[in-house]
Amino acid sequence: MWIDDKVNFSDGSFNDKKFSITVNVYASGEVIENSDVYYDIDSVIDSFSEEELKEVVMCSNIESNNTLYYDCVVYETLEEAIEARDKGVIILTNDKTANKNIEFSEDKEIVVDLNNHIIDLKGKYFRNYGTLSINDSGNNGSIVSTGQALNNSGNGKLIVNGGSYNRSTGTGTTVYNEGTGKIVINDGVFTNSANGSCVQNGVTGVENGGNVEINGGVFISYNFSAIRNPSIGIINIDSTNNPIYITSLAKAWQPAVHNGATGTINIGGSEANKCTNNSSDTI
Repeated sequence: MWIDDKVNFSDGSFNDKKFSITVNVYASGEVIENSDVYYDIDSVIDSFSEEELKEVVMCSNIESNNTLYYDCVVYETLEEAIEARDKGVIILTNDKTANKNIEFSEDKEIVVDLNNHIIDLKGKYFRNYGTLSINDSGNNGSIVSTGQALNNSGNGKLIVNGGSYNRSTGTGTTVYNEGTGKIVINDGVFTNSANGSCVQNGVTGVENGGNVEINGGVFISYNFSAIRNPSIGIINIDSTNNPIYITSLAKAWQPAVHNGATGTINIGGSEANKCTNNSSDTI
């Protein structure tokens, strides 16, 4: 997702772009800092105090007179940051715990940078109806839950560019394309140590035609198929640019990739997709 034509926030590469920006930092509605020039996003983070970094930083850009300005606000919770703006980048500055579902409405165009931190959803999940991109500029960020981690609903678009995601208990998937929208997975580690898949496209027994595009990542299910397509939707798995590892560790019949209804799964790419399972069944 492009916020503007200068900086691409969706792929994590903006940390390497050198540009002069002016940041207005707000807390409790008052400007606590402004007119400082930074040259990368790390400098923006460094401008906050240790106490402020216990909260959530959200930045959105404003372009004026060919100068890119960042308006960065400190929020106490993820929910407040999401509610405050329709478009912007949420940068985690410490680990977070959620006590309810984190929802992104249809009008939201949000980038969440895990930034090496953990969001423990405690059985709740991210539910997206808008356009949500998840990055991890620190390479060790994760979203964990005893239930689903990510749910894409309605006509939402979910783009995952990094991070790790795990469901630890119960029956069900880790990442769920529940509606008719689209999920794009470019990278990340997706596991299900409970009784379910890593990624499921569509609702079992309901004809809904969502789409999932997998361009990279690691997918490991301990007791079930890793990738499931139980409805009429389409899953495209393409390792042209990145290797994809899909594994089912289930001891009974559970193929790594399972097309269970009248949907379509396409697997291709110039690099081998490595699909393995513990049973003798064909994948």
